[in-house]
Amino acid sequence: MMRKAAFGLKTSSRSAETAATARDHFPSWEGSGVGRPLGASTAAPARRRPILHYNPKLTSFAKKLRRKMTFAEVLLWKRLNRHQVLGQDFDRQRPVGEWIVDFYCKALRLAVEVDGSVHDHLREKDQARQRSIEALGVKVIRFWNSEVKNDTGGVVKRLEAVIRERARELGVELVSRSERPTADPSQEGKRRRTRASGRAQPAPPESLVPPAAWPIVPSRTNPPVNLLPSLICSPPRRGQGWVGR
Repeated sequence: MMRKAAFGLKTSSRSAETAATARDHFPSWEGSGVGRPLGASTAAPARRRPILHYNPKLTSFAKKLRRKMTFAEVLLWKRLNRHQVLGQDFDRQRPVGEWIVDFYCKALRLAVEVDGSVHDHLREKDQARQRSIEALGVKVIRFWNSEVKNDTGGVVKRLEAVIRERARELGVELVSRSERPTADPSQEGKRRRTRASGRAQPAPPESLVPPAAWPIVPSRTNPPVNLLPSLICSPPRRGQGWVGR
């Protein structure tokens, strides 16, 4: 009862006054059952991407499959790698549930399979496998090896159409490759911008300065340069000890 009285909640008749006090109070009484932080939004939080679980025992086998990709898979991977298709990030030989798919896009939950002629005799097994993957909320698209080998560009165009359709279904905004942030600039680029800004360049450490750039201090054994004979030199093929007169 003492805690309620301290916050002005002892009687129901003062509920409206207490609510007004809680709104104007700083700092907020958030965490004490009264009020809300100043400027807090009442909008619902953004929907997070669902986590796709997989069997961790498949990880080592997936690494072996990445080293033994078929020729058709290599051709398609060269087109999918580094966000080349509509800016989407694809992984190769990715575990999904209890299976391993050839290529997988996490943002769109899209799996791409490249099947060879051996799958002609495994249609029932492939269909059961596909139903199991689609039960996880993943869309599966399949291509034949011959399609990828003979018309890789046409396969990529069909895949782009599926990506756009899948993005509309999930409400995902596609970001092209040109709109993605570039990598960190090189050291040469940093030096150019520093020169353009007019800031002084830091002096290199003394250990990196060549001996020819060291200052000459005049002394009895080291006279000034303008007092040395102008004919003392070492012409080509005469050695360092030759002195002209």
